[in-house]
Amino acid sequence: MGLTISYRGSLRDPSAAEMLLGDVFDLCMEMGWYYMPIHRSNVMPAKGIMITPQGCETIILAFLTNGVLYDPFHFIYTEHPEREVVKEDRYQWIHVKTRYAGVDTHIAIIKMLRYLSTKYFESFELRDPSGYWDTGNAAACFEHFGEFVSPFTFGDEIIEDEDEEESESSKMDEALWNRGAPEISLN
Repeated sequence: MGLTISYRGSLRDPSAAEMLLGDVFDLCMEMGWYYMPIHRSNVMPAKGIMITPQGCETIILAFLTNGVLYDPFHFIYTEHPEREVVKEDRYQWIHVKTRYAGVDTHIAIIKMLRYLSTKYFESFELRDPSGYWDTGNAAACFEHFGEFVSPFTFGDEIIEDEDEEESESSKMDEALWNRGAPEISLN
């Protein structure tokens, strides 16, 4: 079963893109996620970051000068990027497949996007077929991924084995807590 998160939005203040990107660079460092900056130029109209958690497709957070999220891949993967033009309506939705990254990374990505949407965005829309974005129900998210849900659950939260390496979603919780974001609701 495939699983794709799709999202779009616009910043409250387009000049806040620098702060958002700084925040995301720091989160990537804390999470151990690979990332690469996208620099605005005479050929590239967007500035942002490409993030690649292990096993996951690339997450794009790139912004036009007006603060709108924009998928710049048609500028990156073309023979003649100088001939490309910005098409906000066509490239406003960004899609990332999380199926092979696993449910834990999927949840961590949703938590990061929730934090960013609350802190920086005027409008933000996300489609998550697992339902985690809307409900925060980890068990339902596991079920959607087709993974076994441990009998050691409390409510909707999964209790982790202390001997195992820290989970991606727990690392994200800690990173967001350190930014003063413990009160961000999933609903």
